[in-house]
Amino acid sequence: MMSFAVCDDTPQDRERICCAVSSAFLGCEVRAYADGISLLEDLDAGFQPLIAVLDIQMETIDGIALAKELRQRLPMCRIVFITDYLEYAPDVYDVPHSYFVLKSQLEQRIKAALNRARDELFKLPQLSFRFKGQMHLIKAEQVLYLERRNRKTYLYCAKEIYETSDHGRDILNRSGAEQICQCHKSYWVNLQYVAAMERDCFLLENKTQIPISRSFAKSARTQFFAFLRRELI
Repeated sequence: MMSFAVCDDTPQDRERICCAVSSAFLGCEVRAYADGISLLEDLDAGFQPLIAVLDIQMETIDGIALAKELRQRLPMCRIVFITDYLEYAPDVYDVPHSYFVLKSQLEQRIKAALNRARDELFKLPQLSFRFKGQMHLIKAEQVLYLERRNRKTYLYCAKEIYETSDHGRDILNRSGAEQICQCHKSYWVNLQYVAAMERDCFLLENKTQIPISRSFAKSARTQFFAFLRRELI
C-alpha cells in the first residue's frame, strides 16, 4: 500500500490536499499533520511514508527545512511541494523533490505530481545481498556507505547496519547504482550524502569521514564531479 504524509498548517488546505491525494490513489494510507514536528514525531514512532506532500510556508518548520530532515531520515521518501506563492519556486531546489504544485492548480496537477514521485520510487536502483540466510533487497538511496572488513561487508544506513558475506564489489555490480562510488579498497560511498570532498576523505552530511586511498583518488574525484554535474542538470 502506498503511504503518504501531508503537512500543512492551514486546516482547510490540509483537508483539501488529503482529499486530492486519496482521490488520486484509491485505497492508499494518508496521514495528515498540522506541523512538521508532529510528522517527525510520527517518523520516530515508525511511520515511513513513501511520498510527502508539504506546504512550503509553515510557522514551526517550513516545508523546505522539513523536506531536508525527511530526506535525511528517509532517503527513499519522495517530496512534493505545495504552495500558494509562485515566488517560492526557486527555493525548492535547495532539496531534491519530485514536483512543485501551486494550490490554485492542486486538483489539476496533484495526480501528475504523485505519479512522477511514484515512478521515481520504482526506478530507484536496488542492492541485493545475503542477510541472515536469505537474499535481501534494499533501495540504493537507503545506504550511506559500505565497508569491507574481516571478510564481511557492512552496509551503513541512516538507522541500521546490514552485515553480509557478499563482497561490496559484487553487490554494486548487480545493482547498477551509479551514485555509489568506490573510494578505497574497503569503502564505497553514496555520493548523494557527501557534503564535501577533501584530499584524503569524503565528508558526509552526518559528519562521517570516508577515507579516499591514493589508488582510488583519481577515479573517485572523476565520479564525484560527474555526479555533481548530473545533479545540477
